[in-house]
Amino acid sequence: MEKGRLIPYNKFEVLKRNIRRMFKMLREMWLNIRVEKVDTHERMIVKVPLDSGITEMFMNRKMIAKHGFRLQKLV
Repeated sequence: MEKGRLIPYNKFEVLKRNIRRMFKMLREMWLNIRVEKVDTHERMIVKVPLDSGITEMFMNRKMIAKHGFRLQKLV
């Protein structure tokens, strides 16, 4: 057992911990969206997080490599 970690001593503590965990999961929302490449018109469905704080559009470099997107420097 880890030193300093408290073990819930009654059902109320276990319930409280589970409710906190549930609300943490509810704060995250994921959507399935369809992405289409502009050069080949290839379509795919990807799972993305919904984030109301995003101000720009971007794509992860791992996704670019995995799906073979071509990058072009904007001038």
